[in-house]
Amino acid sequence: MIDIVTKALECVANGDSYFYKYLTPNDVGSNGSNQSGVYVRMDDGKKLFPKSFRKGENVHADIQVLWYDSKRTSLCNFIYYGKALGTEEFRITRLNRKFITGDFLLLVLTNDEYIGFVFDSQQATDFIKTLQSLISMSNNLL
Repeated sequence: MIDIVTKALECVANGDSYFYKYLTPNDVGSNGSNQSGVYVRMDDGKKLFPKSFRKGENVHADIQVLWYDSKRTSLCNFIYYGKALGTEEFRITRLNRKFITGDFLLLVLTNDEYIGFVFDSQQATDFIKTLQSLISMSNNLL
């Protein structure tokens, strides 16, 4: 059986783009904030968002995330918020999973399909360490 970290690294290597982060209280809704969903850094959002967008508008895109560990699919809302003054951000809502602060989320875009992984702390450490090693080796080949 292939472990989840190995499968995630294969998906990243064969995918178009990816995004990962340790989830914060704001991401999981445990701090009472009025925002919902996982915050996606601007650079990552630009690579993953499936529609065109521009400052001055909010754009919603329905995406399906196939969760590796359960083989279940979530219909999610990927949102670009560009309407608010001085704010530009991406969020993914309706992930239909229970997350806790500190969970490590990896989202990989491959062939117009999003694959989601949730790691415990040891898996996250192994994933990041191996990914950095692979990136370093590929940079040395250039």
